[in-house]
Amino acid sequence: MDSVSLSRSVSLPRWPVWFWWPALTLPYALLAEVMLRQHYLSDTAAFLLEKTYLVIATGRLESIGFVYPPLPFLLLLPGHSPAWLALISVATAGLLATLLLRELLRTDLNRWLVVLIASSIFFNPEFLRLATQDLPDMLGFLFLFLSFVNYEKYVVDRQIVYAFQAGLWLSAAFLATPSALYFLPAFVILLPFFSPGYPWRALLAAAGVLAFPTMAALGIWAYLSWLFTGQVAFAYPALYFHKAFFADWLWAAPIYWGTALLLLFRSPLRLLVHLVPLIMIVFSPTLGLASNAAVAALFTLFAVTSMPRRVSGWGHTTLLVAVLLQWLVAVPNMRHLLVAGHDEAARIDLAVGRMLARAPVGSVLTDDRQTYQLVALAGTAEPFLLPANSLYAVAELQPAKFCAYLLVGDTPGTGLYDYVRHVPRGMVLEARFGKYRLYRRRDAPPLLSAH
Repeated sequence: MDSVSLSRSVSLPRWPVWFWWPALTLPYALLAEVMLRQHYLSDTAAFLLEKTYLVIATGRLESIGFVYPPLPFLLLLPGHSPAWLALISVATAGLLATLLLRELLRTDLNRWLVVLIASSIFFNPEFLRLATQDLPDMLGFLFLFLSFVNYEKYVVDRQIVYAFQAGLWLSAAFLATPSALYFLPAFVILLPFFSPGYPWRALLAAAGVLAFPTMAALGIWAYLSWLFTGQVAFAYPALYFHKAFFADWLWAAPIYWGTALLLLFRSPLRLLVHLVPLIMIVFSPTLGLASNAAVAALFTLFAVTSMPRRVSGWGHTTLLVAVLLQWLVAVPNMRHLLVAGHDEAARIDLAVGRMLARAPVGSVLTDDRQTYQLVALAGTAEPFLLPANSLYAVAELQPAKFCAYLLVGDTPGTGLYDYVRHVPRGMVLEARFGKYRLYRRRDAPPLLSAH
């Protein structure tokens, strides 16, 4: 598979890359506009925005504990708004779609089949949501794709420069998603299978060249995190999701299995690379991603990356069946695509978030591990006294003494969770909505009086 470089022209029919990138970005931008009008925020988007607002309010990056991954937070700082997040995310998705389309057009597939495959990937409802709301995974997908392509180029041509380029893109992916840490050891372990007869010293050198960029990025970020916070953390503390069974992945991306069948007969060695995510998911069902949809999208990404250049007649039929199954899997999600923010609970959370934004600075005590969604909807972290503040540890013991309001959620494992069961001394319950409770100090004015 040819190496991908962002500086090279993309051979697409009739129009150059400067047309295809905006053209493929447009559908994602339109959907992002709809979601912005609905004020819909996914868990990932809310988590990113809340931490970004905290950095803006405090003026210190270390106030969020050097939360991993760093790249999405750094990209959000200039705009720090849902619209800015959507803009970066859809632009990344459009570029990824352009590069994936280029890979498909390099095969000898029928052009109508290429259109069907591309549309089943780019306009899949789950992928559309990721493209507008999941910046870390979209950045990770882009960099992982470029790494996969260069790694396969090294497998075919045995030129060490491609191993280094694969490592560089993998290090960029590490700054956006922890998935990179899963693929690095897999790629290193597979090197001897693609270089039979090579001396062990040559294989060791190739492994070092491949691994060095990612290990350097890992070491630098770990050192900076330890230097400023005294600890090293590489996970989303607020994002966990149901770990699906293997049968769920079996049906999540039918095109992945269609490509695997083609490789089984045409290139068994390349099949080893294609099966890497399937092997890794046995050990880590999340693959370091933020949702089940993201894992399915990664499988689809591998399918396009590994697609053979030459496909026989039965191969066309196999891929056509896989694409039809891919659309069949997507059908149940289509009716939910544009109604994510219309439920009553979302409207109440939005109204409460706007009211909280008008509270005095530092007057609302809350733990953002429970309430990051409301902080994100408020659009600012200034009214809140959060765990990043040095007063928080004392304030959570006597909320009425330090803050006029207390906002708690029903998520266990935090110091404020006890106040779900009983009203703190000197406060009264002002409102209860969804999984949240808002308490008010007795002498403080009602915060939600208008509602």
